Amino acid sequence: MATKKYIIIPAALAAIIGLFLILENLEPPANTLLWEEIFNAGHTPLFGTLALVFLMLSLAVLGERIKDRRWHYVLALMLTAAAGIVSELAQILGPRDADPIDFARDLVGAIVFLGLHFTFDKKALAGFSRGFQNKLPRLRLLLAGLFVLAFVPVFLVAGAYFQRNYIFPNI
Repeated sequence: MATKKYIIIPAALAAIIGLFLILENLEPPANTLLWEEIFNAGHTPLFGTLALVFLMLSLAVLGERIKDRRWHYVLALMLTAAAGIVSELAQILGPRDADPIDFARDLVGAIVFLGLHFTFDKKALAGFSRGFQNKLPRLRLLLAGLFVLAFVPVFLVAGAYFQRNYIFPNI
């Protein structure tokens, strides 16, 4: 187990750095409203992935010192929220705009990814009743719907582009 920890910790730290480099340096291929919405929606999976990395790091570093596994999920969510706040505050100093909606997307990503992972984590679910565990498919569906909701602006803008091209075709 100790060897596994020494592999997971540097890998998790490298993943965190990599995710922040993606967030900071990735530029859209075109300056259009559609690409802007795609990039904004990208906060959701990016911070969802970051939340899972924080969860993996918490489990590797704190492991059994935290007896109730659910607290690892809470810690991962708090760390992801802090990272989202830092990310938005850093944008104030740079050329990008800080946006509270981006922070909300960050939280949605963390909640969805951690929530879905939680619903499959047998160790975390061990303390719950059979009745709660029977409701897990509905919870998964709710979380998937929340994830899709983060992409609604992309669908709306894409639909507006299609509508515009239908009404005013290029000749």
